[in-house]
Formats: sequence, C-alpha cells, structure tokens
Amino acid sequence: MNVEEILRRTRLVLDDTVQPYLWDDFELISYLNDAQDFLCAEAHLIVDSTTRDVCRIGLVSGQPKYQFHEKIVDIKRVKLNSTKRRLTRVTQQVLDFHVQGWEDENGTPRFFLDDADEGYLQLYKTPSFAETSKAISTITQANPCKVTTSSEHGLSTGDAVRISGVGGMTELNDKFFIVTKVDDTNVTLDVDSTNYTTYTSGGNIIKSDMLLMTVARLPLTQLTIDDMNVEPEINARHHSHLIDGILGLAFGKEDVETYDKEKSLRHLRFFYDYVSEQKRANLLRMIDSRKVRKLMKNKFDIGSIMTPQASGVATQQG
Repeated sequence: MNVEEILRRTRLVLDDTVQPYLWDDFELISYLNDAQDFLCAEAHLIVDSTTRDVCRIGLVSGQPKYQFHEKIVDIKRVKLNSTKRRLTRVTQQVLDFHVQGWEDENGTPRFFLDDADEGYLQLYKTPSFAETSKAISTITQANPCKVTTSSEHGLSTGDAVRISGVGGMTELNDKFFIVTKVDDTNVTLDVDSTNYTTYTSGGNIIKSDMLLMTVARLPLTQLTIDDMNVEPEINARHHSHLIDGILGLAFGKEDVETYDKEKSLRHLRFFYDYVSEQKRANLLRMIDSRKVRKLMKNKFDIGSIMTPQASGVATQQG
C-alpha cells in the first residue's frame, strides 16, 4: 500500500473522511512514520548489507573507535574487507577480564564492541596497517569511475582505498571505495562519477581497509505530504499493521473531538501484539541459524536438523 491508501483506510476507521478533517494529513503521516520506526527498531524489519553510507565504515590505521550511521538499530554482522573474516561481537567486561590492556593492542581486528546508545563501534585489536599512497594523474567521469595514477599503484581487485586531496572532483575526497584493477596504473572505483565535478588536478589514492556490515536499521527517509504515491520502506505484508499504530496514536490526540482512550489502547494493543509476534519470529530464526552454525562447525550431518533420530532424539509414535 502507498501512503495515500494507508491514510484512506485509516480515515475510514476514524470516521474522518469529510473535510475539514479532525486529523490532517500531516498528523497522520507523522503517526505513520512513528509506527514504522517503532516496528523497525523493535522487530528489525529492514536488514541491509548494501547501502554504502550505512553498511561500510572506512578504517584509519591506529584509530580504534568509529561512529556508525544514525539509522542503525543493530549490527548483525561485521566483516573485515582485507581478510574477508567475520569479526566477533564481544563486551567490554569480557575483554577487561581476559585481556589486560586490550585498548593498547594494535594489529588485525578480530572483535568488535558496539554501543547503540552512543552510536559508536570499537575494534579489538586497534587496526594497524600500511596506508600506501600513490599520486593521482587523472580521474574520469564514468560508471564506474576510473582513477589513473602517476606510477604503479600496487593495488589488487577487492582492495579498499581512500581518496584524498583531489581538485575538481571533490565528491570523492575522504571517501572509501573498493577497487577493481584495470592495469598497473589504472583502477576503477565502485561508484558512478558521471555527474561529478570534472577532475582538475592532484589527489592521492591510499590503500586502506574497511568494515562491511549487515545491519538492522530504520527507514532512511521520513515520509512526507509529497509522498502520497510512495510505499513505506518495510515489506508490504506489514503495511496493514501500521494502521493500528496510526489509529492508536490518532485516538490518543488530546482534543475533545478526537480523544478516545479506549480505542487508543485497543489499537495500540493490536499493534504491540504484532510487534511482539515479529520479534518472536526473529528470535526463532536466530536460534535456528545458531543451531545450523553449531552443527556445521562440529561437522555433523546437516540432515540431522531435519531427522531427530540422527541427533539421538527419540520420537514418540502416536
């Protein structure tokens, strides 16, 4: 459903279909945004591993702590680009207990700590790598963007790089990219620079490293009055349940013609019940996933998941 259809169905329940409305479109869309954000924050309905600005963090040698995107509500998976290895989540208490002076250790990160309230992720060990820099001679406006260096760059396909000090095409400056090697002095970046400012001079391409993340997040943009033909970002199967969230907030509007405590509580209960249902479903999926990983790690036959007898569990014949 798009925003217009959601509002139409909401107004039918509110008995507010004739102008002037008791609840204007701005109010109902605000309630829609609140309901969608709450559902995503609690039930992790948007899982993302591809949005560049959300799912990537460029690393700087010697820097242990990094701010992550404000829309992230949970970090589900972190992989270090250079090693292609998954990092393990750990708590500060565990590190304090097992590794004296862990904050001062440098090397290849194997663990991460995250603080959702503060919006920061910390690595252990503190990343340490050689940041090899090569001068840039030209950059094309193309898809993908091609960078030419004044000497052999020494990069391989899949390396992470940072661009710095470029004149003209400043859209690239201080950004991180994954490269594809073309030849010894040319690489392409995984970005479309067709509409970027024309390159003029200077700049360096610096071999770096990067975190590649899978995250649960909130919608990236808030719906507005201009988005009547736009669908909420969450999967369409959840759209009808947003209406209970909107109704719960709408009937809670403190006005003599709109406030209805009983209806507000009833629709909020329906909405919270659905949120709880989605959280339980996520938990069951997570438990099943961990069972599979444990079985795979111990080299058990994956078929034992489906066959109770294979894992020594007797079945009762009815």
